[in-house]
Amino acid sequence: MSAIWMLPSLAMGIYMGFASGMWQLAFMSFASATIALLVARAKSRQTVAPSISLHPETHRLLADSKVVTFWRWWFSPRVRRATISEVARLRRQRASLRTARRAFSTIPIPPPGSRTTALLGIRELEPFNFEISDAPHIFIVGPTGCGKSQLMLLMLRSLIARYSQQELVLALIDYKGGSLGRLLGRDARLWLHATDLDPGDWWSKIDQELLAREQALASIDVSDYIAGFLLPLLVFVDELGEVVRNPQAAKTLSSIGARGRSLGMFLVVANQGLAGVPRELLLNLRLRIAIAGIDQVELVQLGARASPLINGHSSMVAARAIRQGHPELDFEFALATDEISRYSRADSIETESNPWAEPTASLVKSPS
Repeated sequence: MSAIWMLPSLAMGIYMGFASGMWQLAFMSFASATIALLVARAKSRQTVAPSISLHPETHRLLADSKVVTFWRWWFSPRVRRATISEVARLRRQRASLRTARRAFSTIPIPPPGSRTTALLGIRELEPFNFEISDAPHIFIVGPTGCGKSQLMLLMLRSLIARYSQQELVLALIDYKGGSLGRLLGRDARLWLHATDLDPGDWWSKIDQELLAREQALASIDVSDYIAGFLLPLLVFVDELGEVVRNPQAAKTLSSIGARGRSLGMFLVVANQGLAGVPRELLLNLRLRIAIAGIDQVELVQLGARASPLINGHSSMVAARAIRQGHPELDFEFALATDEISRYSRADSIETESNPWAEPTASLVKSPS
């Protein structure tokens, strides 16, 4: 019954109470009307809006109900704790989104001494950067559509934003028809862009680069690419399982995994799982990044704890960095990596010419 229909009954009860001298009747009429108004107000009041998508754990605590009335919230400590934690989660979520916009819109110049520092996302409301040469090779794992290519694109764009073509060289092996390369665009740092639609002998070119770097270091009697003034070469490989079906590709990538660290060649590869990845290559992919949605069995096989990764927001993806001998680090990255539009280097523009057409002396950095 609507609260307005209580007014005639309230007025009649008060009148009869005072007219007959029975003030208790007037008090009872007033009290019953007040209770009816409070109940009507409580039914329309909600502590959690129906439009908010609740955390799965909160769904369980609230018995799969998105609407929490005032009385249910007040008299149930379990529901009260759940809604309070939900509000705290939403506040953390908004803070993460604000941090992500700052981190992904303008990428600062990396600290002194860094050579291959890439942005992976945000962690504890701060940009999460990683020096790839410390890994020295990275393996990104997750089911189809989870955001592996977006994470690689974020890393590529952050590297392009931070380093000039005199500091860094990139190679992209893209077995999705070149879609990742089209999003990246032509850039002076891109020494090689190979796709499954291009029949070029890319693997021989990379083998020649490995040999050329070994000869360059041997000629000056040094064992490290930094001492030999060689530019770091980062090789990004999407859909690793499809790539290694080519025996020459599997052999070349395994050689980079085994010998690339001292030669300044580093791998960043992505695949849907562990199936099809050569054992000798997997052993050298020391940093593993698991993305939300990964099978729990494969998560354990990667060396991580079997706790699920839950996305905190529709535009953010949860991930976990796993490195043997180091604590696991959970972070998030944004799917909308197109926000990285303002590069901090003046020469990060599209170019028709490729300054790294030859795979030997072009990659040698002159000492300065």
